[in-house]
Amino acid sequence: MLYRVSKNPVNSQKIFPNILILGQWYIEYDNDVILDYQNAGTPDEYVQFQLPEYSLWQHFWNPDTQTLDNYNKNKDPGFIQLSPFTICKFYPNGTNDFDETYPDTYVPPDTGSNLTIEEAAYEINKCLTKSMIDETTKGTHYELYITEGYDTGVLRSIVNKHDLPVNIRDDAKHLHWPGAEYHRLCGPQQKFLKKYCEECYQLPPQPKNLISGFMGGQEMVRWPISLMGMFKFYDIDYLDELEKGIDKDFYCCKFLYDLGKVVTWHTPDVNSIEEAKEYASNVLLHTSEMWSIDGMNLFVPYRNRDIHHWVLALEPQALLKHALESSLHEEMIKQNDPKVLKTIRSPKINRSKENSK
Repeated sequence: MLYRVSKNPVNSQKIFPNILILGQWYIEYDNDVILDYQNAGTPDEYVQFQLPEYSLWQHFWNPDTQTLDNYNKNKDPGFIQLSPFTICKFYPNGTNDFDETYPDTYVPPDTGSNLTIEEAAYEINKCLTKSMIDETTKGTHYELYITEGYDTGVLRSIVNKHDLPVNIRDDAKHLHWPGAEYHRLCGPQQKFLKKYCEECYQLPPQPKNLISGFMGGQEMVRWPISLMGMFKFYDIDYLDELEKGIDKDFYCCKFLYDLGKVVTWHTPDVNSIEEAKEYASNVLLHTSEMWSIDGMNLFVPYRNRDIHHWVLALEPQALLKHALESSLHEEMIKQNDPKVLKTIRSPKINRSKENSK
């Protein structure tokens, strides 16, 4: 699903097969987009865009070029990310209106506090299992491409435990990107997105209906910036613990430490543990990794707003253990199908970096 609103169109039918000219605006979009066209053919007509609840994508706006899209992720200069609760309206006379008063009605689960790994894993398993059963029993034939990582490992263990009608595929786990073979298999939108969204090359290009482990690291709160605010109040030096974990071959440590050489991890400016948890939730609310493109139907079970609240309810040392070792993932697999643990590659690797060697 890709769309773009501007006064200077891209004019690429491979990327945007549809175009609506609304006065001064060119609204380019693919076949997965259902336009919200209000009062069509009247003096009060306009087109509006509003993100779905807890969306897999976000809105980006460039006030200088007057361009809105759902893929830029601040890669091009001048783009800013809008609040996910913004309703974007475009009028034929070339004006627009961004209304940020759309209410957030979400109510988080009553998690309690100081949970053990086993307790939190049980609750998150329930979240994922319900959505997996609901989605895969609708008659759509899904495929799950395993990657030797914990995120898809948990999903595989749920498929096994509940005998879900999902085809497990492992033929893409060694197909590293960027590579000529992988690039050849990608559709036009996936190739287009490589400039804006590096996660797009972690998307297997072959299937039409795919269950993905996207958002597994984010929603399960292994992302340093979401953790460091809380560890500040738990008197834990996260970066020091991360470095120590490399010598112990902990699952996440080398991957995140190397990434920290490119992305600077910093402790957010928060004044209480409650603010730190709210900050972590807000990071997720504004996060996007990947969504359906090139006609693919992409199902992302981890994009569930309840999940991270169970993680944030862990007692401090359990949260640190999970942050470094993916202990929740390991426990969830144990609760579902322990045999899947034999398929996990540890420590976690950066496949693009490995491929460059």
